[in-house]
Amino acid sequence: MKCPIGTFGENCTENCPDGTYGELCSQRCDCKINQRCNLLFGCLECLNGTNSTNCVARCPDNMYGKSCSLKCQCKRNQKCDRIFGCIEQDLEPQFTFSTFTLLKISAGFLIIISIVIGVTVCVVKRITLSRKYSVYQSPVPLFYSGDKQIQLSEIEQGHYQTLF
Repeated sequence: MKCPIGTFGENCTENCPDGTYGELCSQRCDCKINQRCNLLFGCLECLNGTNSTNCVARCPDNMYGKSCSLKCQCKRNQKCDRIFGCIEQDLEPQFTFSTFTLLKISAGFLIIISIVIGVTVCVVKRITLSRKYSVYQSPVPLFYSGDKQIQLSEIEQGHYQTLF
């Protein structure tokens, strides 16, 4: 079985070691400082914003471009991007973590206060209504229509009149 380009070893499970490429990793990379060794193709140019032998290092502050060879000279409202150089900064106000946290805490307190006020209003209304419409039971004899009245001595247990 023939291994795919850029691999070697038993069952072709190993990638080429650093500095080699190609079929069975038989080719050697001799890359310039702004290039990297690719497993398939050998030396390739580094992307903008990177430098060093294998293009693994990012550009230092205030440097950008191919091999980080260009220096940023940004204006006050710009920032240095390692790939593009000077770019406009966002001028909109940003919410910081602390501002967002403060907003969440304030919202929480408002919700708690609203719940407390709502419960208090419900309790007060219930107390007011219960005082206004209390039900009292009295062992007063039941009266029927007509002439017949039940005497107190005739009251059986459980006969009560509900007064409002």
